[in-house]
Amino acid sequence: EFTLKWRERVTFEQLARDDWELFMSVFSTPDRVQHMFYQYYDEGHPQYDPAVAERKTMFFGKEIMLKEAIPAIFREVDRVVGRVLDEVLTDGDVLLMCADHGLQSFRYQVHINNLLHELGFLALKDGATVKEGDKLTSYIDWKNTRAYAMGLGYIYLNLQGREKYGIVKPDEVDATMREISDALLAWRHPETGEQVVESVYNLSEIHTGDFIDRESDLVTGFSPFYRVSWSTNSGKMPLKEVDGQVVPGPIIVDNTSPWSGGHPSVAEHQVRGLFFSSQPAELPEGGPNLLHIAPTVLDLLGVDVPAEMDLPPLKIGS
Repeated sequence: EFTLKWRERVTFEQLARDDWELFMSVFSTPDRVQHMFYQYYDEGHPQYDPAVAERKTMFFGKEIMLKEAIPAIFREVDRVVGRVLDEVLTDGDVLLMCADHGLQSFRYQVHINNLLHELGFLALKDGATVKEGDKLTSYIDWKNTRAYAMGLGYIYLNLQGREKYGIVKPDEVDATMREISDALLAWRHPETGEQVVESVYNLSEIHTGDFIDRESDLVTGFSPFYRVSWSTNSGKMPLKEVDGQVVPGPIIVDNTSPWSGGHPSVAEHQVRGLFFSSQPAELPEGGPNLLHIAPTVLDLLGVDVPAEMDLPPLKIGS
């Protein structure tokens, strides 16, 4: 509440100066509230407790229940947008609103390295200990591993010439990535039968530029309620001991963190951000992309759009 009110005050103080042609303001509070409050909003969340969800608190001068915080924060942002439309915009002005992503309830963590092991792409070294599962370089049998994961759903090939002990040859890359993608998409939750991975993105088909070699090879796109595990972020592989033998732990576990809403590693179409224009806009099939925004702003300002921009400007206005 403090953060949103502070940003609202700064925004309108600056808007009142009226010496600008382009003004941008960022409101991150809806993101933060959703990340932290889905455990109270989503009745299917492992942490959902009706008694706690109905606990009351003061929020923007009104008494609400914790389960009402997510709708409440959107109403506050809508109020701010209404102020801009009513108090600031004049004929010829354009207000564009865009979010870089949406959110989903984050119920279940997916240990991607454990999943890659089950699918046959990652091998556990002989004699690995449970403690070694906390360090990427300690538990993997690199001579028999074709892929591993770390970060927010990123999957890397154990590529010859790039990784220290790489075994995937350059002419095997495309086939290996298709094999991994097909296996992930076909895998089902062992208890519910749900499809866990909805999309797998080949970054070489999506991104371009001088630094593409610093990215992963694939990115998972999980179904709603699933997200990359906290352990996978740092390349860990939870292990357990069964009858004196160290084996991979479960692939899917409950999310017990207060960070109960998420979007990284979720399928892109499941976490689309919003777009709003105060004037009519011609939108491409499939909707606008964030890469449309910069060229659109330049076009509205009468500035030539650089040729290196990836997408053309949207047509705004009647």
